[in-house]
Amino acid sequence: MRSRLSLKKFLLILLVFLLFIIFPLILNRSKPSASKSQEPVLSKTSFIEKIAPAAQKVARAYGVRPSIIIGQAALETEYGTSLLADKYHNLFSQKAKANQEKIVLMKSTYSKGKWIENPETFAVYSSWEDSIYDYMYSLKKGEFLDEELYVKLATSKGYKTPAKKLQEYYYSSDPDYAQKLIEIIEENQLTSYDE
Repeated sequence: MRSRLSLKKFLLILLVFLLFIIFPLILNRSKPSASKSQEPVLSKTSFIEKIAPAAQKVARAYGVRPSIIIGQAALETEYGTSLLADKYHNLFSQKAKANQEKIVLMKSTYSKGKWIENPETFAVYSSWEDSIYDYMYSLKKGEFLDEELYVKLATSKGYKTPAKKLQEYYYSSDPDYAQKLIEIIEENQLTSYDE
């Protein structure tokens, strides 16, 4: 009889534990944020040096300045430290296409004067280089935004006009996107990759 009381007490404690500890954790579990910073493996300079060769190669093929590509990647991923870049090799917050490997993460967007988080389906790449190539291909084909944006990026002089065009064409919902991109290009002297 005594062992039955112990079993009942154990089951009661287990039930309380499940109800008040485990179930709330499961119910309140949220998707990770795409922009959540990971432990930095690379410094800012190392990140830039790592993606620069692919950015320069793609830039030559598509006629867009490498400084814009590198600057966007740095801004979008906090120099490669975001979860989306670090684990899923997505440098430009590219949405997944049909039949493409994908991951659902939370993404901050600016809407009606405030930042909100929504789940979005992002493409998963095997490397940062693949992400750069797919971004430029999608941009040129008008799959990512509008074909006209690609034309503006490819024909604009300097880096300030393309940065402003990205914001104008709503590449990012961030109202300060162009200014942030220009600052990254200038702070890291990314125009040296344009030569």
